[in-house]
Parts: sequence; C-alpha cells; structure tokens
Amino acid sequence: VLNPYKPQCLGRRIGTVIKSEPGLITIETAEALQPGDRIRISDPGSDTTEALKIKEISKSGNACSIPFAGEAFSPGSQVFKAGDAGWDEKNIEKEIDMMYSSHAGSPADRKPGHQNDYSNKYASLIARQWINTDKSSSVQLRVRIDDPGWIALLPRNGQDLNVVLSLKKENIGIFKETCSGQFFDCSSTVCELLPYISQREISGYRQVIDRLIASGIKRWVLNNISQFGFFPSEGLELTAGHFLYTWNAFSARILKDLGTAYFVTSWEDDILNIRKLAEAGLRSRLIVYLYGYPPVARSRMLSRDTYSEGIYSEQDIKLRMIFESGAGVLIPDKPVMLFNMREKLTLSGIRNFGIDLSYIKPEKSIWENIYDAYQKKTNFPDSIKFNFKRTVK
Repeated sequence: VLNPYKPQCLGRRIGTVIKSEPGLITIETAEALQPGDRIRISDPGSDTTEALKIKEISKSGNACSIPFAGEAFSPGSQVFKAGDAGWDEKNIEKEIDMMYSSHAGSPADRKPGHQNDYSNKYASLIARQWINTDKSSSVQLRVRIDDPGWIALLPRNGQDLNVVLSLKKENIGIFKETCSGQFFDCSSTVCELLPYISQREISGYRQVIDRLIASGIKRWVLNNISQFGFFPSEGLELTAGHFLYTWNAFSARILKDLGTAYFVTSWEDDILNIRKLAEAGLRSRLIVYLYGYPPVARSRMLSRDTYSEGIYSEQDIKLRMIFESGAGVLIPDKPVMLFNMREKLTLSGIRNFGIDLSYIKPEKSIWENIYDAYQKKTNFPDSIKFNFKRTVK
C-alpha cells in the first residue's frame, strides 16, 4: 500500500475529506474500509497530518463517517490508507527470523559431508546483490557544504574529492545559479536534499531539482523515502543519505531496488554494524562521514526560548540550536570526529568517506586543519565520538 511520493504521505491515496466536526470526520472514498484499517489524513494547506486506526465506521455510498478526536480538517484534505486490518507485524517478524535461521542453519540441520541445502538462501536473496559489481577501489572523499562561500576554498581535483551541496531554503537559489554557471564543474558535484520538505514546498524544490539536472548535476543524496519520486528512473546516481538509515542488508536491498547506488551510514551507527554491512557485500558502496556536527533533533516547534538555559545530552554533551528551512535544529557544540578510525574502516573494504562542513563559517585555515587531520588520521582533542564505539540500540 505504500506509494508515499504521490503526494508526500505514507500510504496509498484513497479519497478526500467531505466534512469534519467535533468527534466525527466524513470522507469520500471508493475503498472498502473496515474496522482495524489504518488511515492518514493530510492537509497540505496547514501542513498537518493525523494518523488513526479505524474502530467504528458507518457508510452511505462512498461517504464514510469515522469517530475522530483530533483537530478539524478542511474539506478536500487528502486521505491515505496506511495499513489493512489483516496486517500482522508478528507474521513478518517470524518470516524474517526464519530467513535468518535458514541462512545460519543449526548443527541439527547439518549432515556430515553435506552442505546445508538452504544455508545461502538469505545471502542469495538479500546480501549478495553487489559482489560482482563492486565499485572502484580508490579512496573517495565527499565534502558536504551548506554555505556557498566554501566553493571557492575547496580544491576541485576531480574524482578524489566531490563537493556535496546541502540544499536548504537559505541557499537553494544561490546554489542553483552557481551550478548553472558556464565554468562550474558539475561532474564532481553532488546535491543533497533535506530529510523533510513540506507539501507546500515540494513544487518549488522540484523546479530547482529539474533545473540542476538540466545543468548537469547527475548525482543526488536523498534523505526521505518520498524523494525517490522527484527523479527520473534512469540516468542519475542516487545515494541514500543519513536519514534513510541503512541499518542492514534488508534495508539496503529495498533502497537498491528503488535505484540507490551508494549508502551513507547513519551518524548513530557503530563500527560493528558498519562492518556487518560491509560483509554483506556493500563495502565500497558505503559512505562513512568522519567529521561534522550531526543534527540530533529537528522540529518546526523548537524555538529560541525553548532551551534558553542550555541543552545537554545524557552523556553530558553540550548541544546548541540553530535554525534552517523554518525548523529548529539541535547540533553538538563540539564536532564528531572519527579520523582515527579510518584505517579500520579501510581494512573492512570501505573506500568512501565524508567530511561535513555544514554549520561552519567558510575559512581556508579551518579547511586546511580538518583536511590535514583527515590525512594524518588523527582527531582534534576537543571533539566527540557520538555512538561509534557503542552498539546500536
């Protein structure tokens, strides 16, 4: 039932709101809804979405009235079906457990001198999708920027260093004009989308995306499942960004089927899980960012007054709040730095690394110091590790 990018909402579009009154909402749909089904209601005008599980329903033709305790929605708001009453997540969990156990096998299943008939079923179906199509073995570096001032300060030496333009409300117009310039090198440039683009902003973003593709930008980083619908099915190189969470070979396979060629490991990931991904066949298709100020939280409801007294994590890491694209974003006060882990990651077959210069004022000496530390595989004393040495929870 998932077709989230038509338009941007999890679920399949099935109808619209006729009227909404206290305690009751009436929708028009040809869908045979029943108690237990899950629906989402979305109002693009106010950028509001509500999800509910149907407990009671009364029908009159294509009009369905459903008890609803949320805020009123205006007529014409879109309705999506997000799940069926008969759907049971426990059945899916059992199927996945069976696939894992089939792959691993058990001593009781193994007969002397015989290969387990189904020991590679999981690997063949999911994990070994990339073995014979491995990418280049040379080390590649991506440098992400959100300030156009960095462009003139970074070396543009072709395939070894690729600049990633992080597109936001504040910079998207400047980056669009920059990439359209006669002498701009689009071949070594990547563009990255925010994890959340509201419905009323999608049209403007898509116009810019089309313009950038026409200018020669063929490599894109996506951070939301809905964003696959923004791009043509062929001719581009798509990367799953930090917020698409490539936790394991299952998620990698799903993203691959959607057209993904590379996978950025989450800021929340750890070295052991990254190694498992590498062993699953992704190796040189993984991109690990080794420096940056990762967003810990992003919300349009955050304000400067919300955390005026200072913010600290459970590990007593100080956080600060900045604002971008109409949302408050919490980032660490000190950078996450993992340059000293580069050797171990390289030994695992990982060839693509990243440095994130977002939220940093452009200055040549800053870049030189960071790049020098990257080459020497050393960290600054005043930096943090985030979750890298702990297991994912």
